[in-house]
Amino acid sequence: MINALKNKDLTFCKWLNLWIDEISKGTLKNGTINNYKIYINKHIEPFFKDIVLEELTAGMFNEFCNHKLLDVDVKSRVSEKTLRNIYSMIHKSLDKAVVEGLLKYNPSDYVSIPKGNIKVKDVMTIEEQKSVIEALKGETLDIGILLALDLGIRLGEILALRWKDINFDRREIYIRNNLDRNNVLQENGKNKVEYVLSTPKTKKSKRKIPMNDNIFRYLKNEYNIQKNKYGNKIGNYFVVSVKGKEFTKPSVLTNYFKKVLKEAQVRNITFHTTRHTFATNALNKGISPKVVSEILGHSSSVTTLDIYSHSTEWLKRKAIDSMM
Repeated sequence: MINALKNKDLTFCKWLNLWIDEISKGTLKNGTINNYKIYINKHIEPFFKDIVLEELTAGMFNEFCNHKLLDVDVKSRVSEKTLRNIYSMIHKSLDKAVVEGLLKYNPSDYVSIPKGNIKVKDVMTIEEQKSVIEALKGETLDIGILLALDLGIRLGEILALRWKDINFDRREIYIRNNLDRNNVLQENGKNKVEYVLSTPKTKKSKRKIPMNDNIFRYLKNEYNIQKNKYGNKIGNYFVVSVKGKEFTKPSVLTNYFKKVLKEAQVRNITFHTTRHTFATNALNKGISPKVVSEILGHSSSVTTLDIYSHSTEWLKRKAIDSMM
């Protein structure tokens, strides 16, 4: 297949699709493949069109990056995070093209994407946290909110939790799966949203988290309720689910969260803010960044410190004070 493509008719876009469909088959998750397809169809093809692979230059990629960040047409712009994802895909595919002898060097090696300013993460105040907890009424979906607020678990990880992932004896929760949202490109050019269970994206995301007393009580109570409702064999049943065997879609939990916020008279915030709140609370209480990183499932404590730098200023002061 590769040898047959060693000609001047191989376009950049054709190579990208080949790299995804054939060469990277089995190494990429379905969600990643679908996202890559969207990047190609929506962003790369309109810009690069029929440019031949071996004619690519670093200048073209720099122009592409500037176009995607600063285009007059706001609709064609992407965030810096999305641009980095697109660049990562391009760079990997061109590295492979070099290995296969289709290129002498990778022109995207010489592209520099500017770093954006790190935004301070929005977190809930102590009063807001108390108000939300007081507004909970013992519904199954309440557990989803508490798992995020008390343990910092991601939305997709919460919705993928099954009772076999809960160890009451050891008081531990095992994060083994994630509910992924896949954008599947249809033949008509429109995207169709599908949800699938998959393994966590990184090794560090697959982890075990100890339960505090509050979470233990809530989970134990819900477990007994579901066991009485469905029978003893509920290991494969979902923890945060109103239908037991069926997972709950993210929109169901996030809409419920908005309803709780309204009843608690708390400002409109995203569900992910609960995770930021947990991390900030943990760091402010003196828990080491390494431990917080492990609970959150970050790739390293450096990631945690970068994201929550606003919460670690006092750690610096404490360190300096302890040396006096």
